[in-house]
Amino acid sequence: MEKVSFEIKAKVEAVERGHLLAGLIQLAKLRVTFFVALSSFFGYIFYGGFSWQSLLVVSGVFLTAVSSSAINQYQERKYDKLMARTRQRPLPAKKLRKEEALIFIIFTGILGIFLLGLTFNVLAVGLAAFSMIWYNLVYTPLKRKTAFAVLPGALLGAIPPVIGWAVAGGDLFSPKIMFIAILFFLFQIPHFWFLFLIYNDDYKQGGYPTLKDVLKVNQIGRISFVWIVCLAIVAVAEPFFFVNNPLFLAVIFGMSVILIWKNKFLLNLEETNENISYRIAFQTLNIYVLLVVVILTLEKIISNK
Repeated sequence: MEKVSFEIKAKVEAVERGHLLAGLIQLAKLRVTFFVALSSFFGYIFYGGFSWQSLLVVSGVFLTAVSSSAINQYQERKYDKLMARTRQRPLPAKKLRKEEALIFIIFTGILGIFLLGLTFNVLAVGLAAFSMIWYNLVYTPLKRKTAFAVLPGALLGAIPPVIGWAVAGGDLFSPKIMFIAILFFLFQIPHFWFLFLIYNDDYKQGGYPTLKDVLKVNQIGRISFVWIVCLAIVAVAEPFFFVNNPLFLAVIFGMSVILIWKNKFLLNLEETNENISYRIAFQTLNIYVLLVVVILTLEKIISNK
């Protein structure tokens, strides 16, 4: 009888551990934090090429991003419960206790800063700490007050590649890293605008101010198109400063023309098809930036051989 009771208890504990692990993985937002870490790797190899030190950078940035993401979900748990898109997150759905989330936040944050500290680069540690403060103490509260919070929030997208660049030994004021930072900054704004617009009704349900509260649909479309054109211009101009292969220049130029052409419908955006339009723009924008980063990385690797 005792043996049966012990086996049942062991199975219950195994299930609970499985639920805890699943909740922590969901809290980490792996899809988002992975790409944050990847952008730091891009910044590192863009200056110094691959080395084992780059793994410290990627791991440190990844863990600090995970910690920030978890803090954000802890801060917004009451509002997440109100929205269909977020109500199944671990805290509003009670898949995790608040205490478990806080332990996870502290552990990942400290470990991430520690790993970056092993690079002996004070700037990298400072930028990572600044990102966490800016995301959780500035951007997250600002989202409750204005639909334009994404403008200061976009700064967060520019920091990870700068961290990688700095650890590799690059000059913070080099035109190369400035171009890269501007590219990521410009990308963040339409990226998050389209995401918020796709889930506009959900965000209103959660009590967040939205772009449609302050702008008409056709105005949103035109402003978004201007941001995309600015992004494409920077992406086209960037390689002329540090890309030697004319093939790569031609590919980036061609992709930029396609990006602008594919999103020209934003100039005449209508309410009847706006949600589908936002999704198309969101997807093409993400694919474009990913391909630009891949092409610039390949060119760097080839030119170093």
